Amino acid sequence: MRSRAVGRLWLVLSSTLIVAATLLPFSALRSGRLPPAWCVACGGLWLTDAISNCVLFAPLGIALTLCNVRWPRTVAIAFASSCIVETMQYLGLPPSRSAALADVIANTFGGLAGVWLVAAAQQVIPKSARTAATLSLTWAALASLVCTLTAVALGPRSGATDSGRYERSPYRRTPNFGWYGGQIDSASVDGFVTAHVGGGPVVVQTPLEPRAVALSVRLRGRDPDRATVPMVFVHRPGDSSAVVFLAQHDGAAELVATRRAWDWGLAMPLLRLPGVFDGRTATERRVLRVWGRSAPDRLELRAESDDAGRSATLWLSPSLGWSLIQNLISVSSPFASLARWSWLALLVCPLAGGGAQAGKLRVTVLVSSAMMLSGTLLALPTLTSVARLNSADWTTMVLLFGIAAAISRGTTRRPNSKEIALRRPVGSD
Repeated sequence: MRSRAVGRLWLVLSSTLIVAATLLPFSALRSGRLPPAWCVACGGLWLTDAISNCVLFAPLGIALTLCNVRWPRTVAIAFASSCIVETMQYLGLPPSRSAALADVIANTFGGLAGVWLVAAAQQVIPKSARTAATLSLTWAALASLVCTLTAVALGPRSGATDSGRYERSPYRRTPNFGWYGGQIDSASVDGFVTAHVGGGPVVVQTPLEPRAVALSVRLRGRDPDRATVPMVFVHRPGDSSAVVFLAQHDGAAELVATRRAWDWGLAMPLLRLPGVFDGRTATERRVLRVWGRSAPDRLELRAESDDAGRSATLWLSPSLGWSLIQNLISVSSPFASLARWSWLALLVCPLAGGGAQAGKLRVTVLVSSAMMLSGTLLALPTLTSVARLNSADWTTMVLLFGIAAAISRGTTRRPNSKEIALRRPVGSD
């Protein structure tokens, strides 16, 4: 009865989350960038979208399983719910959202994944100390693998060079983004200066992708569009996706880099400076200067006008794995810290909880699991050129590890005196 009540509550929460994420227009795309209806491979972020949809529908599968719904019916409900959502998006409710067959497949698989998660928890949690030790060590290995893949995805592509050669691109507009409505005076890419004086973006191409690139633009006015519109766009010949670009997103300035993450269908985190264009009109005569730098270990962005200046830096560390596999919360969002803490908890809590229930091997398993994950995180910056974890991340992980181990140890069931008596061999007195 208790699990069914939890299931009903979880069902309400998961259904609310699905409606909010799929039928509200906050992540709408401009009409020119919508993928074809009912597509299977939808846009460059196909893997991020697939994982996001699986994660979105997994709680529904968990809730239905806790309500004692059998797995074929659970999968059917997830499939039907997904078809309803995608059909509404196809009909334009909400506007500027796209219907995709890939979403139906991923959503249905997410419901099935929820069933698997409940079944796995029921098999693992009550088992022996040996099973708990295996869980801890296996999870440490999986967490280390995920952090390694994250570091590789955030790094420069293979063949990237330390020095690049630049020239004006044959593209007059930025591919997939269009025209920039502000008035650009000049732009610079690693010392390659382009006088512009007029509307439209500055599009530059380079035969070899640079490991690090610095961009700047001097402009007046602003673009009236609320979507992302690039001001300076760097790409390779024959490739319409960018290596890096500076853009305006409504009132914010953005620095966007693609790297390996984009090649894998993952969302590369972008750096955003809010409020840079607030209060500016399309005919604004005040000069605004925006600088950006994309390096292997960080993204840097700075904006200055006659009356204000602001800057931001994003360190690209293995703890940013959450930002690669979901597209609802950006690293500049007010909820970014919560997403990061949740991701770190996902990495360390299962290995700490399993280790704490490993019986006589508890200390050995906890130390081994912690050393496996921490050793990986310490080695990755040297091996992949990403940034090291900051002190806040290390502190958070240590606290989460300790809390999870203490809670798990405290909830470990110990036999009472009657059970001990029943286990005692006859005649042992």
